Amino acid sequence: MSVTFSALVAPIAFVNVCADGEERIPVRHETYPQARAALPAHTQTCGQEDCAVYGVYPHPVYPEGTPEEVNVSNANARYLLGLLGLDTEDLCGTLPGADLARLVLRALNRGFDDTGMGASAPLREAGRAQFIDCGRPAGYGRARLEELQQLALWASTNDKEITWG
Repeated sequence: MSVTFSALVAPIAFVNVCADGEERIPVRHETYPQARAALPAHTQTCGQEDCAVYGVYPHPVYPEGTPEEVNVSNANARYLLGLLGLDTEDLCGTLPGADLARLVLRALNRGFDDTGMGASAPLREAGRAQFIDCGRPAGYGRARLEELQQLALWASTNDKEITWG
């Protein structure tokens, strides 16, 4: 599971992207339902085995200059939200870009322990799933906060909100 931080920006179109992430048939559709309706034709004309096996999915196209999303694991989202002083129980929320930018700047200026955390794999009980915590490298918190800062500054400049979930 993961949490994605992104600017609330309406897409300008939708494209159907192959299962491997490639956009082989660059047809833009005005709406999501139009893109979904075109999926069977894409699968028939694309020729990629992955499309037939794993499917094709509509992806939004955003205006040029829209920043990339910041995607982190649930555990790392709790870590980042804690650094920002936000709720770490519910991993969803929305803030104006300017507010998030202030929280990120405060966290970066305040300083925090960013030495990382080792991976762990508790012993698995028979018949139960094994959970593996891959840890967090040193400097991860600062690097991700800087990415969030770029996203928040863009949102602030463009009068947009940041949402995560």
